[in-house]
Amino acid sequence: MKRKFKGIYPRLLSFVKPYWKKFALALICMIIVAGLSAAFLWVIKDMVDKVLLAKNMLMLSLITIFIIGIYFFQGLSDYGQKYLMHCIGQKVVFDIRNKLYSHLQKLSLQFFSRRRVGELISRITSDITTMQEALSRAIGDIVKEGVTVIALTSLLFYFDWQLALISLAILPFVLKLTTELSQRLRKTSRKVRKKMATLTSILQETLSGIRIVKAFSMEDYEAEKFRNRNKEFFAAEIHSRQISSLISPLIGFISSFGIAFIVWYGGRRVIQGAMTPGEFIAFMGGLLSLYRPLSRLGDVSSITQQALASGERVFEILDTLPDITNIPNAFFLSGFKDKIVFESVSFKYDEEIILKDINFQVKRGEIVALVGPSGAGKTTIVNLLARFYDPHKGRILIDDKDIRKVDLNSLRKLLGIVTQDTILFNDTIRNNIAYGNPQATEQQIIQAAKVANAHDFIIKMKNGYDTYIEERGERLSGGQQQRIAIARALLKNPSILILDEATSEMDSESEALVQEALNRLLKSRTALVIAHRLSTISQADKIVVLKDGRIADMGKHQELLSKSGLYRRLYELQFKDSEEIKK
Repeated sequence: MKRKFKGIYPRLLSFVKPYWKKFALALICMIIVAGLSAAFLWVIKDMVDKVLLAKNMLMLSLITIFIIGIYFFQGLSDYGQKYLMHCIGQKVVFDIRNKLYSHLQKLSLQFFSRRRVGELISRITSDITTMQEALSRAIGDIVKEGVTVIALTSLLFYFDWQLALISLAILPFVLKLTTELSQRLRKTSRKVRKKMATLTSILQETLSGIRIVKAFSMEDYEAEKFRNRNKEFFAAEIHSRQISSLISPLIGFISSFGIAFIVWYGGRRVIQGAMTPGEFIAFMGGLLSLYRPLSRLGDVSSITQQALASGERVFEILDTLPDITNIPNAFFLSGFKDKIVFESVSFKYDEEIILKDINFQVKRGEIVALVGPSGAGKTTIVNLLARFYDPHKGRILIDDKDIRKVDLNSLRKLLGIVTQDTILFNDTIRNNIAYGNPQATEQQIIQAAKVANAHDFIIKMKNGYDTYIEERGERLSGGQQQRIAIARALLKNPSILILDEATSEMDSESEALVQEALNRLLKSRTALVIAHRLSTISQADKIVVLKDGRIADMGKHQELLSKSGLYRRLYELQFKDSEEIKK
């Protein structure tokens, strides 16, 4: 869901507003720089007319000192405005990056399922960096060079208004050219940003799945794929640079016609006595000095267009509203007392029906298992309970309250989740265990690890609980990772547990340790267990058998085995080479 997209310019400037004092100081520095540039031309005029032609040595000495003073204060002011604008740019980027990251945390899972991780990384890194260029350089240059243009133009009119009008006659052509090239540059900049996002996505995906790449000997394939995408980015970047590099030289070339005419016409006026040599030299100096700020403004235009293309991508994310939100005056769940009810729940992803008319209950203290073939909808059911998604039809009740009317934080505080795909963060073991309960004491963390059968292997590590796990838990075995995840769930002490087959694809010793830890975790708790190994859920209070998004059967282990249904067939497939099925 998106709200109406606002203009990029005012939104970027709104981030500058908190730093208006620094900006005002930078503006004063810019005005001083522009004013001293004009003052220098006035000195040149007087030096020719009142010093050189009049042969005044005292004035020559004074003007020499004055020139040093002009350059000193101009340099000091220029340093001040550049430093202040850079600080403002960095602060604004800091604010935007924090706001974007915080907003990403609030977006629903459906948003992330439709976006590549690399693309999002690109927006929060390279796109915002490009915006920073515009904020720290472009805004400063627009103000400083704009004030310089005004000051120099005013001085030109003072020297000779006729020559000044002739000089400015070419300005409309320069503006038209700049506008057309800027529009083209913005289009190519969008393309560059998209190509960079694609590169980042490939990089993220390949490095995350480097084991699979190596296992299938696909290094050359991945290198070639990256090379092709990199070539596309290179071509887009070169095209963008080609356009941006054209702006300044074209402005210079068009301006040369005006300058050439002024040299001829102004020279005539000096020869005819209508202008003094000093006025003409100062005028020419002012006219030539105008080229630099006009050229800089052309460069600023290219920087700004690239920044606006990045800004569109960043604000597109900020304008995306989460699908899952709290309603006004949402109920606050202080605990779980009675039962969970799935009432005629249906769910579809885009146009694909995932669940259809799901009805079952989970009473407090019950263990309910969800079984069925892959794609039957087991994970979707627990995702709906956690409100990662909302059902399209029907409702889910906790203690007779529709969870769509319940405060999200209070709902999720009731839940503890241990999945097959264990997610650990690049942090210490201690902080990973305490992730859901940052205020936990050292004793509580150790106790949770002991119950999860993790304490013994943790203390054998070089730094114990202060050992860094590193990205994706690469330093730990699958069983060790899972036991840390169980300790994390234990420390949170949830009322409702969601377990997605935590022991699959483990060796027997690890599976036994993890299963023992899970049994302790399940004690006196309500649980929804997604089971692939049916032997692990034989003691469940209720087994819900799913097929093609519907409930195919429901009952206890022995009750379901006594029927010639899907559960019996799944059980037979798993145990066809072992003991006979007990009826």
